[in-house]
Amino acid sequence: MAEFKYLEKQEKIIEKKKAELEDKTKNLLHESKMNRIKEKYDTLVKKKKSGKSNLEDEILLGIYKDTIEIEEKENK
Repeated sequence: MAEFKYLEKQEKIIEKKKAELEDKTKNLLHESKMNRIKEKYDTLVKKKKSGKSNLEDEILLGIYKDTIEIEEKENK
């Protein structure tokens, strides 16, 4: 009987740690995705400042800017 309770406790601990790891993984993936978006945004800003951007770049710049703003608002 004592072994069964011990195993139940261990199972709960394992499930909790698994959930924590899943959350951390999800957060890291999201952070990585946002870093890539910010890098692309910065590249397009530099391109725009140099005068070498075209209409497609301007559209992407707006999309990336909106995405970054939305994410920052959600994380506050």
